[in-house]
Amino acid sequence: MGFWGAAPVIENRITELDRIAWSRQLVGEGLSEFDIVFRDGSYWKKADSSNLAKARPPFGIMKDTALSGLVGDIILNGLVSNGSWSLASGARVFLASGGGATPTPSFISGNSPIVLGYAVGAKAVKFSPEPPIQLGYPADPTLFEYYNTGDDGNRGFYQTLQRMAQTFTPSVAHNISSVKVKLLRGTADAAPGTVTISIRATDGDGKPTGPDLCSGTTDGDTVTSTSPGEWREVTLGAGTSLLANTKYAIIAKCQTDDPTKPIFWRRDASAPSYTGGSSFYTADQGVTWTALAEDSMFEDWGIQILWPGL
Repeated sequence: MGFWGAAPVIENRITELDRIAWSRQLVGEGLSEFDIVFRDGSYWKKADSSNLAKARPPFGIMKDTALSGLVGDIILNGLVSNGSWSLASGARVFLASGGGATPTPSFISGNSPIVLGYAVGAKAVKFSPEPPIQLGYPADPTLFEYYNTGDDGNRGFYQTLQRMAQTFTPSVAHNISSVKVKLLRGTADAAPGTVTISIRATDGDGKPTGPDLCSGTTDGDTVTSTSPGEWREVTLGAGTSLLANTKYAIIAKCQTDDPTKPIFWRRDASAPSYTGGSSFYTADQGVTWTALAEDSMFEDWGIQILWPGL
């Protein structure tokens, strides 16, 4: 859910903390205070999931409620406060892909994040929409984070018996499109089935948390059983945007729970040296994660996000 939700109670209404630019405009649907709106022909409409495909500048924020076909007060620029917000001061705020606002860049309007403004303290936003920022796309995905040498052992992963994770920290903001992992079937007759690789956020302790941000699969039954294994690329659908200097986790699981016929994620157990994260395992499907003094072999591939200030 974005920062802009239902209208808060009266003490959280918009106040003019500094001079704001606003205008009385015709609205094309019922709108509420704090709704993000855009001009659609002669009317202003909410920038939600039903309208995002055509949402273009200029953008505004409703100063109060307004009924369809009537005039409403729309802030075009200025400092807006809301006691229900909890923001990181100085951080940019973007139009969310599902409507509303988000601190995470969202790829909409022709793969261009739309900047609504930036946080001023925890409870206010300097609303100053910028034009969509054009992204730079190289011809092919780029290798970003990786730990791809020095593997000297194996670590099995399964459906529920044990799942594995490797955390990593991008130094450059990018949209991750695929992950390469080095895999090995434990025996020639091992049939692990579908291997699922996903990306998740991490908590304050650096452990995986929350739902999958994106995921993809590969056929584990076709992975080599000859040591030291093979690199397998797993495409992650539309991917997800990763912020610089923020830790994420690569999660690995398969369809079997047979420990006698495992599939392994190759690892460096003797001299792990990746500084942006480490390996973890869970025996309860992600309820708890335990850190390991090793690094699993991985490569993070994607497309760089290019916009000023990030």
